[in-house]
Amino acid sequence: TYPVSAFTTGTTYYLGLQAQDKAGNYMAPGVTTTFIVDTSSAAVGVTLPSVGNGIYRSFPTISGTAADAFGITVTSVAIFNQSSNNFWGGASFNGGTDPTVPGVWFTATGTASWTYGFNWDAYNDNVMRIYVRAQSPIGNVTSPVYITTFTVDNSTPTTTVINPTYTGQWVNTMTTLTGVATDNTNGALNEVRVYIRRSTDTAYWTGGGWSTSLNYVDAIFSAGFTSGWNYGFTDTNWKQNAGGSINPFTDAQVSGTSFTVVPIALDQARDTSNTMVSNQFTYAS
Repeated sequence: TYPVSAFTTGTTYYLGLQAQDKAGNYMAPGVTTTFIVDTSSAAVGVTLPSVGNGIYRSFPTISGTAADAFGITVTSVAIFNQSSNNFWGGASFNGGTDPTVPGVWFTATGTASWTYGFNWDAYNDNVMRIYVRAQSPIGNVTSPVYITTFTVDNSTPTTTVINPTYTGQWVNTMTTLTGVATDNTNGALNEVRVYIRRSTDTAYWTGGGWSTSLNYVDAIFSAGFTSGWNYGFTDTNWKQNAGGSINPFTDAQVSGTSFTVVPIALDQARDTSNTMVSNQFTYAS
């Protein structure tokens, strides 16, 4: 016998064997063989979900890569639900907490590039931990296994408009639009946008002027789960012409014009508030 630890992984070795009996006779011919030592562990990675501890809406497949100098024969995935403290058992999260139990590992499709389908729709706000391992042709298994964690966020944020206070309100000045945006506990707000439409020419505010193309501007808000938002304006802005005209509307021209304010919110999973809320006010000179 000869210890494997004495060999260098990935190196090709030639082994020759010659035996001699007590009379001094050697075997003829001698025996030779060639072999390669592989003591390395297969490397694996996850490409979706790509960000550790990220927040994701439902996606159809976990995907990733696996690599070994001598190839990959099988890649396996285990899914642990931290919210229920159980591994996926094939039909539900009832597989216990031990990742060494064979029954919690499932074969992915593909080897070097692999996928594993899973439906996350029923697990909103649950924190999931994905385990991945691969096996080389001689049986070496990824050690330690690859682990990544993410949160499922299938709920959509909501928005309200506070100023203007109600549809049909008449004002002779409006310098700040305000409202509130809210998301669920795990999916903190990421963006709040507002579109402002003028009825006179069906133009949208771009941040520097008016355009006939639909446009959203970024509101100011605080990162978190519930935040007030605001967007600053000047009375001069309401009177600007669309199309880059240097001649603004007069007070008489803009008087009686209505403006519609519609906010939308996006959370970190890129879910968008899907119930459009709006308030409309009318400018009076």
